[in-house]
Amino acid sequence: MGWHLPVGVAIGLLGLIAALYPIIGDPMIRRFEKAERPWPKRIVLAVWIFVFIGFAALELHFIKIQEAHQDEQHTYEMCVQDARFTQTINGLNQNLRTEEKTLSGVDAAVTGIKTNIGETTDALNMFTGHDSFPYFDFNDPEFRQGYAKKIGRYPVSDVSVTFYTGDCGNQEGLGSCRYVRSLGSKTFSEINDFLPTPPPAAKYSRTQGIPFTLNTGSGPVYLAFANITARNGLWREFIVLTQVKRPDGYPLNERDIRMYQVLRDARGRPNGRDMIWECRTKGMPESLLGFDLIDEANVRVYGKPIHLLPSTEGGIAKSGIVFKKPQDCD
Repeated sequence: MGWHLPVGVAIGLLGLIAALYPIIGDPMIRRFEKAERPWPKRIVLAVWIFVFIGFAALELHFIKIQEAHQDEQHTYEMCVQDARFTQTINGLNQNLRTEEKTLSGVDAAVTGIKTNIGETTDALNMFTGHDSFPYFDFNDPEFRQGYAKKIGRYPVSDVSVTFYTGDCGNQEGLGSCRYVRSLGSKTFSEINDFLPTPPPAAKYSRTQGIPFTLNTGSGPVYLAFANITARNGLWREFIVLTQVKRPDGYPLNERDIRMYQVLRDARGRPNGRDMIWECRTKGMPESLLGFDLIDEANVRVYGKPIHLLPSTEGGIAKSGIVFKKPQDCD
């Protein structure tokens, strides 16, 4: 393609020439008319007409050159697309062996594709954690000694957790707490069983977990909750402990742990929570449960919204909430 002005520039120059005539040419012609000099007037008119027609012709020429270039570019792109499409079809034909027209060849190719997809999916799940989630277990009401564990087949990575308490007694719900204070934070690069847990135990973690300590130094608090983040999600954990005595008088620490998945709206902002797992030791009194269901809106239990009755109508016990049988924490 030869050199040419951009079409927009050529149009601008033509418009400029047309605009200059009333400013320069017309006053000159009037002066020649007043001086009764017809030939200079005719020369000015002829020059302006020649220049205007010349630039108009150049503009049309440049437009034709640009159109020819576009046609050539379009032809080239279509040729490249046809070549790529042909190459793709040839590759598919080779992989699927359609030249032989045999069902066994197609079946082998599809089996290979499924195998690759399965291996890729499993590798991705190992990286992200898929639907596995962490939880934190304590065995004393001071929340000093804990174990980081996980539920699910795959490891959970980049875990960060902050523990809180409401300065509650073991007979108080969260709404009766005087204030909320932090018990400390912990991070774990990975919480894993070292190997994926095989089915049918894929939803339960039987490992001891990773031990950790919190330097709370505040005495028994009995109630704690935790905000948890990891590579594959957000969760909130509620933990309540109480001490009971065996028939021989020996005290035992009983506990109930509830795990909630943090629900998020279309913009990723938290807008509620859904209880997805619970564990409870056998001696945990029923009267101490339910404190975690009243502190925020849009609370769900195993995916179903709950509606709490007022205390005058029976409260949580009469609200018809269907809990699954909890997995024992021991």
